Amino acid sequence: PLALLTAICATALPFVMYDDSLYTLLLNPPSSEKLYRLCWLCISQELHAPSLATLQACLLLQQRLPTNMYLSDTAFAWTLMSTSLAVAQTIGLHRDAGSWTSIPAWEKRLRRRLWWGLYAMEKWVALARGMPSHLGDDDYDVSMLKQEDIQDTLSDSPDTQSHIYHLSNLSTILSDIQRSFYSVKAVGKTSNDLQYSLDLARPMRVRLKDWRDNLPSNLKPVSNAVVSGEDLDGNG
Repeated sequence: PLALLTAICATALPFVMYDDSLYTLLLNPPSSEKLYRLCWLCISQELHAPSLATLQACLLLQQRLPTNMYLSDTAFAWTLMSTSLAVAQTIGLHRDAGSWTSIPAWEKRLRRRLWWGLYAMEKWVALARGMPSHLGDDDYDVSMLKQEDIQDTLSDSPDTQSHIYHLSNLSTILSDIQRSFYSVKAVGKTSNDLQYSLDLARPMRVRLKDWRDNLPSNLKPVSNAVVSGEDLDGNG
């Protein structure tokens, strides 16, 4: 679909210089602004009958870098996030498809990956913008990612682990932190009661520590150590 194709092309433009077969494009590069504009136009048309590709295009468009050096963000980013969630709910992505017999196994895996990718992005964008999350924990029943859900996205290296599994787990902790400390009602309680805030934070600190302890070595943040570029994993 054109929305997804233009989103992929616009996202890939900064990496053209690293590909020998595409290097000549640097002489007359396509306009990322025009590509993103076309992407949004196509998404708007697809909203009448959205698909998995529509949501994929929305998630890629959400990654667009700021175009104004004096303005890091606009209201469009949060509006697009709301649209992405609406698309996901419209196509039933918030329901666990494990027992569905009408779709193939690869689509079930893709649907689960897309849901948790959307979940993580929505929670972190809400936190960064100081906005209330649109996604409540009672509004979906999709099970947590399993290794088989992401196996076909990984390389053949036995040490390769996808960061999306660990990011999804971390995002569920973030969701509880947002609800406990940063919702409109929660702020009224935690801002006036230090002991109450400490009591709320204690189990979440334990969960965060457990999450960090269970990270594979290649995804753990590097601190106080000198490593070569080949040893660094960008996902970390």
